[in-house]
Amino acid sequence: MNEPATGRSGGAFFGIVSGFLAGVLIAALFVPKRHHVSSSLLSGSGEVTTTSIAGSTPPAGGAAPSGPPVSSVGGVGSSSGTTGGGGPATPAAQSTATTVAAKAASGPLGRGVSANTVVIGVTYPDLTALRALGPEFDNGDVPKQWQALLDGWHKQHLVPVNGRDIVLRFAKYNVLDVNDQNAACAQLVDDDKVFAVVGVAYFQTGAECVARAHRTPLITSDGPTDDVFARSKPFLFSLSMSESRHLRNWVWWAHTHGFLKNKKIGIYYETTPGQPELVQNAIVSQLTKLGYKVTAEASTGDTQGGPEDAIAVQKFSSMGVNLAMLLTSKMGFMQQADAQGYHPTYIDNDHLYGTSDTATSTYPADQFAGTYGMTGRRVGDAAAGKALTPDQEACVANYERYTGQKVLRPGPKGHLAAVFAYILEDCDEGAVLLQGIRGAGTTLNNTTFVAALEQIRNMALTRYPPVTFTATKHDGTDSQRTLLWKQSCTCWTAVTGFSPLWVS
Repeated sequence: MNEPATGRSGGAFFGIVSGFLAGVLIAALFVPKRHHVSSSLLSGSGEVTTTSIAGSTPPAGGAAPSGPPVSSVGGVGSSSGTTGGGGPATPAAQSTATTVAAKAASGPLGRGVSANTVVIGVTYPDLTALRALGPEFDNGDVPKQWQALLDGWHKQHLVPVNGRDIVLRFAKYNVLDVNDQNAACAQLVDDDKVFAVVGVAYFQTGAECVARAHRTPLITSDGPTDDVFARSKPFLFSLSMSESRHLRNWVWWAHTHGFLKNKKIGIYYETTPGQPELVQNAIVSQLTKLGYKVTAEASTGDTQGGPEDAIAVQKFSSMGVNLAMLLTSKMGFMQQADAQGYHPTYIDNDHLYGTSDTATSTYPADQFAGTYGMTGRRVGDAAAGKALTPDQEACVANYERYTGQKVLRPGPKGHLAAVFAYILEDCDEGAVLLQGIRGAGTTLNNTTFVAALEQIRNMALTRYPPVTFTATKHDGTDSQRTLLWKQSCTCWTAVTGFSPLWVS
């Protein structure tokens, strides 16, 4: 997903699908394999200690908790976030998770777990080469963001978690290099022996390496397809809804808002493995259920723009398509449509960063102006004149406190800085991680951790609407909102609040 990602989920790497950005990335984004970074802080005595910050919960044996509930924000004095800013799971969910842990009060500890520590891996994309393009492409110092988050929890006296501190291990990777994602996976699991991994963003290949191949719990913001969740069961958890579920609901969203009425629909998609099946199963099948017919389909193997774009435009134009659903080469298609004097209506979504201001700013504005989109993330608020929630502000302010660096907040013209999005992403993933550790009780292993995550209900976050996990649903987001793209700011503006999804 976008802003980190998400749906393709997610914050910093908004323009990976844009031609000029792809050129920059392919030329410049290379990092050696297995960059190993450990996190350490100075203790009060002046000795160097490994970073150890966490939350707490009543242990399975019923002892009193050692601190307040985990919040998704890192700042001292942050709000509880029970209405959507970012906070702990509901009391009922916490109680249930503790009950689950109590049932597993005895048994072996997981890899990376000792009597007083648990080792957690954090892996993130190296976007250093993009920083020259501006703040929208600079995701900042991700390890420092996590250190700030954990330091904030420490100051809130959320240590220990059932008697255990957290030890962080970091690995970065080239976002365009599949081998590098797998190398980051191997470093954290095989070399660092971590208990669980947080794949901050753009870690879809690495996610399968961690969760499926290495049978290690993974929390990410990316929303892979349903088949990836099935292959990686039960260890893969995502804040975003799955790409399959997102696209199914995109069709219902368009139907509900009347965007499909009296339209001749054209779908343009990529031919890479799995994508044609995704289109048929998630989009065409839902259109058929709702009584709509697809007038034209076109596809391409060149997702960065190529001759197939012009062919798709010609086909759509000649067949009278007046609603284009673009799932690939969006900028290339619109440029060709401009050149051929063709101007259909568009609708968009989180797929391929479609609700990112940065990616859409490369589109021909006269083609895209007035486009509506569906998102499962908290985007478009600033352009709609909405202030940060207290928990969002607390999350960012905590980073500023820890680093002494000022973070640019989003303004009325959108285009938020990537580092801002990443900091919120970290707060959200960290909150879910901590809730899982807390709920697992004193016997922390894969079984108790997964069971605890599966008890999270309506957990308020900062970058996403509230998330819920169950034994059969590991993609957390269950709501969506409508956005409008405005040419005046080349940005998305939120026009509705969040509402429930239509289909599972």
